[in-house]
Amino acid sequence: MQGGGRFQHLFDNAPDLIYRYGILPSRVIHYINPACRDITGRSAEEFYANPQLAFTCVHPDDRHLLSDVFQDDPAKLRLAIMLRWIHPDGRIVWAEHRRMPIFDRQGRLIAIEGIGRDVTDRIEAEHRLAERESRFRLLAENAADMIYRYRVFPDPQTEYVSPAAAAITGYTAEQMMSEPTMGLRIVHPDDRQLAVAMIEDAERFQAPTVLRYVRPDGRVVSVEHRNTPIFDDTGRVVAIEGIGRDVTESLAIHDRLRVSETRLRRLAASLHSARESERANVARELHDELGQALTSLKIDLTRTLRDLIPLHLAPEMVDRMQSMVGGIEVATETVRRLATALRPPALDHLGLAAAIELEGAALARRTGLRCRISGNLRAAGLTNEETTAVFRIVQEALTNIVRHADASVVRIVMRETQRHMSVTVQDNGRGITATAIDDAASIGLLGMRERAELIGARLEISGQAGKGTVVVITLPNPDGRGRP
Repeated sequence: MQGGGRFQHLFDNAPDLIYRYGILPSRVIHYINPACRDITGRSAEEFYANPQLAFTCVHPDDRHLLSDVFQDDPAKLRLAIMLRWIHPDGRIVWAEHRRMPIFDRQGRLIAIEGIGRDVTDRIEAEHRLAERESRFRLLAENAADMIYRYRVFPDPQTEYVSPAAAAITGYTAEQMMSEPTMGLRIVHPDDRQLAVAMIEDAERFQAPTVLRYVRPDGRVVSVEHRNTPIFDDTGRVVAIEGIGRDVTESLAIHDRLRVSETRLRRLAASLHSARESERANVARELHDELGQALTSLKIDLTRTLRDLIPLHLAPEMVDRMQSMVGGIEVATETVRRLATALRPPALDHLGLAAAIELEGAALARRTGLRCRISGNLRAAGLTNEETTAVFRIVQEALTNIVRHADASVVRIVMRETQRHMSVTVQDNGRGITATAIDDAASIGLLGMRERAELIGARLEISGQAGKGTVVVITLPNPDGRGRP
């Protein structure tokens, strides 16, 4: 029988392969629809003419699926099978066949009816996916970092961990996947609460986060995790995928560098303190000892000259002695200036604000720059080190203006609030460049930054071409420290 029945038109136009293969009394194709050409590469007429054609155009590795092994158990025919049909042009089409055994009244298998559907695209997509997964798995299993997927919903479970887990944590991937809570159990007790939060609130922990793990030998390793939450269609987090990198050594290096940096800063602070103390001592010696000695010498010489004038000394001798008095006055002024440069007396006796005002006035006298000073600072609670550091930063900023800015006006603004105090030095010069700000060879700027760092202040330096440079130093107000 070739076709027939009320479903003839439906069968003939179906995209799937539909067929009836007779077994008893003889092997014959009762019906096969035209879709056989698309799937098998042969026409219906060819199959009618040669009922055994299927055995020759199916891939050799799949031919056993068409053999009579099901004669012993016809129920096997109900199992879906996958066949590869080789077209005459060499192209292969994958078809999923679902068959139905047909029995006569005596229970003999007399025919097989079936449907074959072209699933080539699906199979090839699955193969490509499997190939990609194989490549990624190969990459993951050879990576030095620990790659993992942890299922959050419905039941917590480690679904995958790369072999690097053993090198990092001391526990094999098999151990970690066999025990759902092992990942948390081997986390250092002090970090366990953080690990739980990373699971329960995965969206909040997408930034790198470090957890410490306790290895079986007791050694503690630090692992930096970079996690990505996986969502289902409802927006619920169902899994966490991530990478864990052993950062134990790098953190140890950072700790050693931090300790070394702290020691260097303490040394720098000690050197600054010692230098300022030495400057103050030298300034006092110059002012109190040498300055007073020169003043006394000037007074004595002036008196001597006054006593000798009635004796009618030669005019040349009088001129020489008056010149000596003038030289002593110059030396006295030089001593005063050097002592002030080493340690301005106003800094110790009048306070930071007065010292800055006097420094600005002195700058205006020396250079002709217009220096405008506004605001005021009580700065009553500043330590001697903080007062000195702020003053030296302002002093260096003014020195840089004279040397590099080509400015005509300098403005110094002093502000104080309950929480902070600041000093701003601004000029109208050429403006410092970004390159100059970041120049590691700039000793002046480096010294300003170091002084600010030592007292916990914030130093900001900015410039705009043709509009000048702004230096701002800000530090907490001692009267407001510790307040909410």
